[in-house]
Order: sequence, then C-alpha cells, then structure tokens
Amino acid sequence: QKRSGLIDEENIFENVGGGRDRVDFNGRAMDLRSYLARFQFSPEEVRKPVAALSGGERARVALAKLLLRPANLFLFDEPTNDLDAMTLGALEQSLLDLDANAFLVSHDRHFLDRVATHIIELDGNGNATLYAGDYSTCRALKRQADHGARESAQPAENEAADFGRSRAPSKPKRTGLTYGEELE
Repeated sequence: QKRSGLIDEENIFENVGGGRDRVDFNGRAMDLRSYLARFQFSPEEVRKPVAALSGGERARVALAKLLLRPANLFLFDEPTNDLDAMTLGALEQSLLDLDANAFLVSHDRHFLDRVATHIIELDGNGNATLYAGDYSTCRALKRQADHGARESAQPAENEAADFGRSRAPSKPKRTGLTYGEELE
C-alpha cells in the first residue's frame, strides 16, 4: 500500500524491468512494453521518472512490479483502494492469469465476485468460516444456513398448530449451477 520498493530516480521501464527488455509473466516471456501496456502505460509514458507520477500511476507501477515476482502466494490488503477502473481491470486479469494463489483482504464485493474462488469470513469473535465460491455464493450459502438455523429453532408446537392448514406450494428447487460453481 505504501508502494515501497519503487525507485523515484528511475523511470517506469527501469523500475519494473530492472534493466530487462523482456520479462517473464506466469511462465511466458513477453516484451516489457507489452506487459506495461496491461497497466495502461503507453510506450511514451514508460520513460517517465517515478518521482513525477501521480498516486494512481505509482500504484500501477507497484502492481506491475509486484506481479512479476516469482511466487506461489501473494498477500493483498485492500488492493483496490485508490485504483481507477482500468487499473482494477488489469489487476483482476493479472490475478486470473497468474499460476499462483492470492490471499485478498477486501471490502470490494464486486472485485471478490470476479476473482475469488473461496471466501473466509471472520465473525469478529475469533471464528472463521470457509465458503467455496465467490462473494455472491458466500452470501447465498450464509443466507441458506441462517434460514435453516431459524427453521430448526422453531418449537414443535408451531408445527402441531399448523397441522391441517393448507400451505402455499413451495418454490421448485433450482437445479442449475450457481455462477460461483460455474467458475469453480
């Protein structure tokens, strides 16, 4: 978040490439200019010194540099803060393209819907629950669990009192896969 690791005296090309014209991204060699284009840097902009960049531009340089590091696990704390829509799209696509795991702490539900395969929910009391799927799937599973817990908590007398009353037919169960299940 502090964008440490950037050298203000160097330009974007030097900061990200470290003196190389070609970089390895996810096991694929590619031209550094093409890689930087993913992060919305034009060929002319890559020679700009980092010291002259705005906060958003510095964020893009830091992300571009970070995602080139060989790793099998990345940890991100609120990675979408201060990112414009184009950079957010570049981050999402890079995370999806990486052959690595990313542990993301984020309040951005839409971002989590696009990149998450599992959600760990912390309840504030030291408990954690793991949900398979994206954020929307997590919410649906949590609603189902909450609804089931409420139904099972109702006393048996309510069922006896309702005996004989006609009930509205229940909705048919959905048979297709959820969006999160399709992604998985």
